Amino acid sequence: MEPLLRIDQLRTEIGLRHGSVKAVDGLDLEVFPGETLGVVGESGSGKTILGLSIMRLLPSGGRIVDGRIVLDGQDLVGLSNKQMRDVRGRSVGFVFQDPMTSLNPTLPIGRQIAEAVRLHEQVTKSDAMTRALDLLQQVGMPHAAERVNDFPHQLSGGLRQRVMIAIALAASPKLLIADEPTTALDVTIQEQILELVDQLRRELDMAVILVTHDLGVIAGRADRVAVMYAGRVVEVGDTAQLFSNPRHPYTEALLAALPDNAAATHDTLYTIPGLPPDLTNPPIGCRFAPRCRYATKECVAAYPSVAGEASGHRFACFHPVGTPEGMAHPIGSLAWRRPSRPEAGHQDETARRSPRDEGRELLMVDHLVKDFDVTSGAVLQRKTGALSAVADVSFNLSAGQTFGLVGESGCGKSTTGRLIVGLERPTAGTITIAGHDTAQLHGRSGRELRRNMQLMFQDPYASLDPRMSIGAIVREPLAIQRVGSKREQERRVLELLDEVGLPATAVERYPHEFSGGQRQRVGLARALALNPKLVVADEPVSALDVSVQAQVLNLMIDLQKRHELSYVFISHDLGVVRHVSDTIGVMYLGKLVEVGPATECYERPLHPYTKGLLDAIPIADPAREAAKDKLRVTGELPSAIHPPSGCRFRTRCPIAQEVCAVEVPVLRAPAASEHLVACHFPLGHEPHAVAAVTASS
Repeated sequence: MEPLLRIDQLRTEIGLRHGSVKAVDGLDLEVFPGETLGVVGESGSGKTILGLSIMRLLPSGGRIVDGRIVLDGQDLVGLSNKQMRDVRGRSVGFVFQDPMTSLNPTLPIGRQIAEAVRLHEQVTKSDAMTRALDLLQQVGMPHAAERVNDFPHQLSGGLRQRVMIAIALAASPKLLIADEPTTALDVTIQEQILELVDQLRRELDMAVILVTHDLGVIAGRADRVAVMYAGRVVEVGDTAQLFSNPRHPYTEALLAALPDNAAATHDTLYTIPGLPPDLTNPPIGCRFAPRCRYATKECVAAYPSVAGEASGHRFACFHPVGTPEGMAHPIGSLAWRRPSRPEAGHQDETARRSPRDEGRELLMVDHLVKDFDVTSGAVLQRKTGALSAVADVSFNLSAGQTFGLVGESGCGKSTTGRLIVGLERPTAGTITIAGHDTAQLHGRSGRELRRNMQLMFQDPYASLDPRMSIGAIVREPLAIQRVGSKREQERRVLELLDEVGLPATAVERYPHEFSGGQRQRVGLARALALNPKLVVADEPVSALDVSVQAQVLNLMIDLQKRHELSYVFISHDLGVVRHVSDTIGVMYLGKLVEVGPATECYERPLHPYTKGLLDAIPIADPAREAAKDKLRVTGELPSAIHPPSGCRFRTRCPIAQEVCAVEVPVLRAPAASEHLVACHFPLGHEPHAVAAVTASS
């Protein structure tokens, strides 16, 4: 079969004031009709610039300096801007990473889709709007006829992404490029979007380039995979073959860093040492060599040619790992497939996750409620209702342990965290930290209590003052609390930076000079400045690559052991939460629906919502992903202003019955254990639950 898209020796550079970034450097790639090609790699590997090069939509200073991009027999590199306008949308569509910044906030979504239709088809405004409505229905927009006049800000993230896909499909392109289409979405919405893209690919017989840093997304959706590093493809092959037998050390390292690979043993996550090379002056040899555990002098002296024993499975490495085609035993290390040896200071699960000591409860949250007033009117601000953000939440946390709080966006996780650290006041209920009720302490005693609880924000770049140096940012809590002299504070700052793995020179630099993972380390250093007992970490690794995520998680666990820290770890990723937590609480629309030991919640979920979240997590193993017996959570989160009666999950629950609409389920243990669930029909206990409900009614 002839490829739909063929890229030969593509070189794309981004001009800077001094020099240029070789973002894509000598890249060869093919995409065949009707297939999904996954492009995976760390941030900065060139994935997005590859997609923008195909579209000829490079940022300011960007230009293609060499190579060919042949789409359906036409070389796009030589086309004028006018000719490319005919290609974009008609032959190739693009789904951008952030739909909120890509959609026009001043136009209804229907008009934006209709505009894309009229650019490529000679139709009237009325016909274009009809086509827009058809496209919204095609991409699964609920109540499309009612939503067609909505503005982007009125839609959730998942619905906005559906609008972006509708715009990309307006002229029925032959190729769809989806650039990180699900990065900011919850796992349930992510699964819906990926299913949609897959369904449309089959129905329209188009090819898809799926760009992502999530190996699980690639494993379940792509026919073939291209692994990019520092502007080049280092390995490409059939998905099942590449995941079961990676040949390039970089691919092996990415797989090794996944939390799933350390879940059974709770070993320290594997991390890729060092940083990607500076692409303004890339090295002569293999660009991964400085970070590779198998590198030799040969790797530094010259770049390896692309080769491979199997048809279609190619890699660029002098010392490939894995099993050569036709051989029975591997010649390289496949440490990511088997439990690794414990590193120094490692403790097994029994030692690290000791039974809860009721006498050492650090945090007690009791019947916590938070309602936000809903108002209308520009001047009078008349109250028209209340948004139920947190509804009767209770849990305890012992010293030195981690409580993982998981759920979809809008379920109340972050609000709960902000209530714990005192950034919001509860409507009802109590929060007790180290025996002190946070609502009863004011003045100096309240200020001293604040030392014991700190918050790690989700977005370190937005939470760090861009005008302050790193030294000033980390020192600020010490200055506010008047801890020590200025010299002692400066010494403490250097100690903190060293603890979180940042150099002493960082004190004079500013947030924009650091990567996302380094900025998260700065946030952690600031949180630890006052030696707190409790740290609330709000989605601390959600925006990080898998390798950087592993570094931050290892650091947090190491600091917890060293200082007997307690964490409330907030995330929508149950895989990450399982790795770091002793106890997991699953939250839905303001309520805890399941609480229990991390391993039990993950391996034996009792609530249908928990099972749905787990089943929606993409696994970086094509065979296991295909074998899943999934319980699907469909639809969008209901409004917290008018939550459903009875069980709040019932409108999306596949096993809901009449009683679920009438009775609010109580958090209880179906069996004699610490595993609690708020469900009338807990999984694995349905007969007993039905009997109990019948007796009570």
